Amino acid sequence: GMTRSQRISSLLKMNKLIVAAPNDRHYELALIHSGRLLATRKGDIDDFSELVAELNRISDEVLSLKLSNQIPSHEEIEVLLRFITNSEIKLLDIDGEWSSPLYGGEWHRERLSEFRDSASAESYKETFSISWERSRQR
Repeated sequence: GMTRSQRISSLLKMNKLIVAAPNDRHYELALIHSGRLLATRKGDIDDFSELVAELNRISDEVLSLKLSNQIPSHEEIEVLLRFITNSEIKLLDIDGEWSSPLYGGEWHRERLSEFRDSASAESYKETFSISWERSRQR
């Protein structure tokens, strides 16, 4: 719900994100711009710097052509979000802010659970109190 929408919002605001995912003895690098996948490369685990530089050049070319100004589809954003939130992903280069609010969705969800527990306890106390009063009146 709220946490997911906050992550999507952060992904859409990001100018550039380059991530690497392990694949056998290689890594697959992905270049993401404003919630869109612009390019991918496959490379060795040893040295990312050359591949990152190449993806940065590709990013500059694609952005100069204005091909990336299209709004990404919901499906594309969901796939990218699942991909980059995988625990094996390595962040290599970022231009923008990848964050969630301090008091975001997770914080509210935890407080909601505490509130439900508290409300349940209060409801029990109230029910017990009412039944006690009724038994005294008899």
